[in-house]
Amino acid sequence: MNGLAEVAAAKPDGRTLLFTNTNVALLPALGEKLPFDPKDAFSHLGLVLESPMVVLGRPSLEATTSKELADWLMRSDGQQIRLADAGAGSASYLCGMFLQSLARKAFARTDFPGSAPAMTALKENKVDILCDQTPSVRAPLAAKEVRGYALTTGMPMSSPRLPA
Repeated sequence: MNGLAEVAAAKPDGRTLLFTNTNVALLPALGEKLPFDPKDAFSHLGLVLESPMVVLGRPSLEATTSKELADWLMRSDGQQIRLADAGAGSASYLCGMFLQSLARKAFARTDFPGSAPAMTALKENKVDILCDQTPSVRAPLAAKEVRGYALTTGMPMSSPRLPA
């Protein structure tokens, strides 16, 4: 938070820039008390990159295709589906919330303090599904440590382990 506050307090002379993700915009909605208003403290300059999310499953999940995953989600009791995320307000969290809305049921959520511990839990079959960003999932997918089901983009990715 110190870096955010420092940039928010800096003179708007174009010499201090902040690169961040969606979480800064979400902090007030999550009840976070900030010494500044993100809407007023920063000027948006542009989008640097997009990183689609990948819907992942534990390695022992019986579903092997996105259709099988959708069928499993629809027929399962929501509280039996163990959803991991990288913490409230994270892109992983938002993707999981979207997945729940598509299934029209609430899953049993576990917040982790970041993507790495959530991915570890998925690899160890302690949770069923996780949404994570593309750069973070390439190695576990290539090693077949997790299953990949869907991307949050309409464009295909150049990886044989990611769904088209």
